[in-house]
Amino acid sequence: MRSPMLVRKEYKNVCREMDNLLKKAGCQTPLPEDSDVYCRLAVVKKTLEWVHPLLIKTTAKGPDRIGELLCRKHYAYGPTNAVLYP
Repeated sequence: MRSPMLVRKEYKNVCREMDNLLKKAGCQTPLPEDSDVYCRLAVVKKTLEWVHPLLIKTTAKGPDRIGELLCRKHYAYGPTNAVLYP
C-alpha cells in the first residue's frame, strides 16, 4: 500500500484537475466535452477518500470525528455510491 503522503499528493492533483475543468467552463458544471473526464476524476477522488479517511472533510473535531466517519453518510455509501458513467 502507498504511504499516506503519496495518497494525499494524488488527491490534491485530482482536486486541482477537477477545479481546472470547472474554471475552464466558468460555471458549476464542466463543459459537455469534459464531463466524462470530470466524472472519472470524481470517482478517483471518492476512492482515494475511501482508502485514506483523513482526506474526508468532516464538521466534527477530535474523537467525534471517528463517529462521524462511521455514520451512514460516509461509511455506508463509500465508493459504492460512485457513478462511473454519466
